[in-house]
Amino acid sequence: TPILWMALLFYFYFYFQVIIPIINWETNTFSSPVLAVLVFASIALFPTLILPSSPSMWVAGLTFGYGFGFLLIISAAAVGVSLPFLIGSIFYSKIEVHAL
Repeated sequence: TPILWMALLFYFYFYFQVIIPIINWETNTFSSPVLAVLVFASIALFPTLILPSSPSMWVAGLTFGYGFGFLLIISAAAVGVSLPFLIGSIFYSKIEVHAL
């Protein structure tokens, strides 16, 4: 269990020293329309690049409220799940192995 405690301490350290200051910087630096574009782009692109987008979802919920934040997250997530499919469909013919 010492490894578990070390991982937990690292997680909380990383959360409070990195994630929270970035969220505070984003919300204090950018205006609401610019923040909406940044949140939309990060939610849509980060999963394609195998990065977590949950901090951007927190920003959307905290900044725009339950209703508009939900609409922003759902629309960005729809674009975000479509991007890997479109990228994969472009290269499908090159990846496909002729089984017959």
